[in-house]
Amino acid sequence: CGCTVIPAGDCDCDGNTLDALGVCGGACAADTDGDGMCDDVDACVGALDACGICNGPGAIYACGCTEVPTGECDCSGLCVEDDYEGDGVFEVDEVAGCTSISAANYNPLATNNDGSCEWNPDVFQGLVYEVMPGSIAGFTTYRVYAEFSDEAEVIALFGGTAPNGTPAPWSMQANGGTFYQNLLAGGGVANVISPVLYSFFPGLE
Repeated sequence: CGCTVIPAGDCDCDGNTLDALGVCGGACAADTDGDGMCDDVDACVGALDACGICNGPGAIYACGCTEVPTGECDCSGLCVEDDYEGDGVFEVDEVAGCTSISAANYNPLATNNDGSCEWNPDVFQGLVYEVMPGSIAGFTTYRVYAEFSDEAEVIALFGGTAPNGTPAPWSMQANGGTFYQNLLAGGGVANVISPVLYSFFPGLE
C-alpha cells in the first residue's frame, strides 16, 4: 500500500474485507452451508435429502419418498397375484435378462427375456425371415434362417440341460397366434418332404 502494509483483516489497500464467499469487497454476508452460494440466492440453505427435499427427512415412507399409491398393492403397482404373461411366475418375482442358452450372456435365473442376449458377432449375424406365398387361408407362412458369417458353421437345435443342471428346452412362440404343422410332415425335416406332394396336399407346403 505504498508506505504501509495492508492493514490486518483487510484484503486490499482500500479497506475492503473478504465476504462469506472469499471475494474481496464482495457483498455476500453468509454462506451457512458452505456450498459456495450466498444464502440470499441459494435455493437450499442446507442439503437436499434422498428425495430432493431441502433439509428433508429422507426416504422414510413405505415406498422410499412416497407412500404406496392409492389402490395399489405395492410400490411398483403390482400385486402378489399378478402374472401378466401367464408364465406361472408372479410379476414381483420376475427376473429380466437373457433367457437364450446359446447366448454368451445367458442368465439361468432370468424369467423374462429383455432382449439383451449377445452372440459372437464374428460368427452369428442374427435371425432373418422371409414371407412365403400362403396356401392356407388365414395363415401366413414364414421361413426363418439363422445367418452366420462362416459357411462352415452348423446349426443344431436341441433340448436338454444347461451347464448348471436346469432344464433348457428350445422353444418357439407365436405372438397371439398358433403354429401349423401338417400331419403328413410328421416329425421330419423339410428337406425330406417330396415337393410332388404339394399339388395334392397344398397345406404341406
